[in-house]
Amino acid sequence: MRQTGALAGLVACAVLTACGTSGHSSAAAPSVAPSTTPAPQLTWSVAEDAQLAPGAVVKASATSGKVTALLVKDQSGSLLATNGFASGTLPPGGTFTLAAAASGPGGTVKSTVTVHTLPAEHVLHAAVSPSAGETMGIGQPITVNFDTPVTNRAAVQGALSVTSSHPIGPAAWHWFSSTQVEYRPQAYWPANTTVTVRADLAGLQAGPTTFGASDSTSAFTIGRSQVLKISDATHEMGVYTNGVLVRTIPVSLGQHIGTWVTRSGVKTIMSIERTVEMNSATVGITGSGSYDELVPYAMRMTWSGEYIHGAPWSEWAQGSTDVSHGCVNISLANAEWLYGNSMVGDVVETTGTGRPMEWQGNGTGGVWNMPWSTWQAGSAIA
Repeated sequence: MRQTGALAGLVACAVLTACGTSGHSSAAAPSVAPSTTPAPQLTWSVAEDAQLAPGAVVKASATSGKVTALLVKDQSGSLLATNGFASGTLPPGGTFTLAAAASGPGGTVKSTVTVHTLPAEHVLHAAVSPSAGETMGIGQPITVNFDTPVTNRAAVQGALSVTSSHPIGPAAWHWFSSTQVEYRPQAYWPANTTVTVRADLAGLQAGPTTFGASDSTSAFTIGRSQVLKISDATHEMGVYTNGVLVRTIPVSLGQHIGTWVTRSGVKTIMSIERTVEMNSATVGITGSGSYDELVPYAMRMTWSGEYIHGAPWSEWAQGSTDVSHGCVNISLANAEWLYGNSMVGDVVETTGTGRPMEWQGNGTGGVWNMPWSTWQAGSAIA
């Protein structure tokens, strides 16, 4: 993993001298010769106003001392990095002012240089999810989406780092495509954990003509643990908060007809909506049995349209019979309670329907259904 920042570690040389005396003291103080140690000299590896290729490395070095600080600003004056760019690269298509300081026995000196980088044919931007400041459930994976295909996956993955306030056990990145990579622990996230994601991509070469535009950081929180365990055999949902069963809710799942069967496996809550419009045409129902109505207290689990939601019209079947078109029907009172006690990323574990949840493309929770060995095999770094 690369360290935080964007310029390579600075090369610093120090020349230090020392002397000592011994013997008897005398009445008169000895004379002290003026110091002959020279002041530090700072030099740059590039000239002022140099035109550099994308991803160029710029270094500062010092004699008779050591480099003690380095910062980089872009043309707008925004501070890009302090104490050096560990990656050794500058972003493409910009003007940058680099300032360094060096200290030694002879004093302290400062120096600046302005350089320019040529544009890249393709510029890579990264979008990290969850976003900074969000609080998520224990099943929320980390997703990084790129706006340009990545061919140098190992280099890009090496620029991604995840730290957490609590130990998370084995964890890994998995590439689903050239524009998406996801990260998860082998088990769910521990509750009440702060997670920080860094994508140090500024100037990184992600392909033959593709260079990273900037670094990205997201710090989010994993909240309390909540797992909804749904059994098609008992037609019940157990709500486990921090490992304790706090509520048992009767449910009615999808009828065992074609694509109406509710998926078994692990899903996560993707969105929580006070009302959501449900149109039967999206599940192939038209004509006399069609419907188009607002459904209350809806928590989405898949892109294909599986929700947990209030369904007062099917309360007669909840706890005994499957009558829905794939959603998890619960009473209005239970739905209102669950709506007020859920968050995005909460885990939903469904068993007994006979239809498996997809690994990819149908919701954030699908990643938990992939065997751990398969997940690890999707990493670009062994």
